[in-house]
Amino acid sequence: MSRNGSLRLAFLGAPKAVRELDATPIADRKLALLLFALAVRGRNERARLAGWLWPDVEPERRLASLRLRVHKARQLDPRLLLVEGAELELSPEVGHDLQFLRQRRQMPLDTALALADTPLLRGIDLSGLQQFEILVQGIRELMASHAIHAIHQEVKACRSTGRIAEGIRLLQRILVLAPLNEAACRHLMGFYMLNHDRASALRVFERLRSGMRRLLGAEPSSRTRQLHASILLDEQVSWQDERTTVI
Repeated sequence: MSRNGSLRLAFLGAPKAVRELDATPIADRKLALLLFALAVRGRNERARLAGWLWPDVEPERRLASLRLRVHKARQLDPRLLLVEGAELELSPEVGHDLQFLRQRRQMPLDTALALADTPLLRGIDLSGLQQFEILVQGIRELMASHAIHAIHQEVKACRSTGRIAEGIRLLQRILVLAPLNEAACRHLMGFYMLNHDRASALRVFERLRSGMRRLLGAEPSSRTRQLHASILLDEQVSWQDERTTVI
């Protein structure tokens, strides 16, 4: 990889280092997980990171294995990591697609839409790494929540500007992330009715009801059932009660 230009890490999909149009896969799973931990947690102690990555190995061998990954990171780009005494962190020069989490910003819409199709850390085996299993699962759930919020903001803009087909497409992306999200289903049913597609609106309800019965042993809420009844009766669907955020 060229050493010139800005460097960023991508954790959506298979982890890779990206500079301009050049992407280098991070094939070493322990290096990928080390960089991921530093991206989401910031500066961390080397001994703790080594314990997470090699939980069944004696401390000296853990640290030796960690030093090897630091060396590999520097081969990838010498500016990638900062070593401060007993701690490691990513260089401030390095960007990544999880920065919005640490900066407490809204997830960019392109990241939100990518998340619906591209899982976090695709292809990375977490078996035997309990701390990373917990961390990755928590970040996946947090990112799904952020993605739903970001997509819903664009859905509201679509509704206000009459971009019905785009609103439908975006709501379908939310349901990829959260198939049993009732508020998203209600919005999608309403958008289909605005698009004069009653059959699709009814199918959304049937998929939701089937999924809730199978996975939760529950029925849709009265609010969702009332909307379904209105569509069955060919009544005009009102948006007045759909002011809540789709979360």
